[in-house]
Parts: sequence; structure tokens; C-alpha cells
Amino acid sequence: GGVFVPCSSDHPTIHLADLPPEQSDLSLLQGWPPLRANSSIWGSVSYLERPYDVLTSCNTKGYTMKLTEFHEFDCANGFSGGPVINGDGQCMAVFHAVMVDAKCGYAICLEDVREFLTNALENVSIIYD
Repeated sequence: GGVFVPCSSDHPTIHLADLPPEQSDLSLLQGWPPLRANSSIWGSVSYLERPYDVLTSCNTKGYTMKLTEFHEFDCANGFSGGPVINGDGQCMAVFHAVMVDAKCGYAICLEDVREFLTNALENVSIIYD
């Protein structure tokens, strides 16, 4: 409803990475799936920017994002929205989903995350101006 409510808990800030990951970069997926709070999975980048439509013939929501692929994240059901952290402690992607047929986990690429946040912050300032 146009209301932005920040979390009142004191969490450390996770900064966005300056550069996108490279293939084989080590990564940590942090998540809060049901009944497994504060869980993590280690993996590595296997593909950088796979178009969403290449992975599925069913795109009812009209996604246009590019996804970073992680083979080790194929067990990450419930991690959607969790940060994928690089070796410098920076967010290099945001986890999207497990694609069972591909046996991989996919995260929204850094470029698309950055674009989304820029647009969202611009819209928040319009609402509150």
C-alpha cells in the first residue's frame, strides 16, 4: 500500500559487490527457510547470466531477469530472496529458485539486482516527496 517499513532489528549491512562474480567464484547462500532459520550453503558460480526464458517454457509472470547458476544450490528450496555472498562479504546476487529439471539453483544477477534497487529507491522517494 505504498508504506515502507524498515526492520527494527539491528542487522549488519550487506553491501552490493562492485563487480559481478566470475565463473567458479566461491559463494555462500544465506537463507531463512521454514524450520531451518539462519541456514547456509556453500557453492560456486557455474554460469553467469542465463536468461530466464531459456530455463523454462512457463513464464506466466513475465520475468526478464538474467540468472546466475549454482550447481550446489539445487537443495535450496525456501531460500528465495536470500543474499549470495562473495569472498569479500558482499552480495553478488539474490537467490531466486531451484530449477528441479536443471538440478541447479539460480540467483538474480548483480546487474538486475542493482537495476531493481535503483528503480525501487527512486519510487520510494517519489512516494515520500
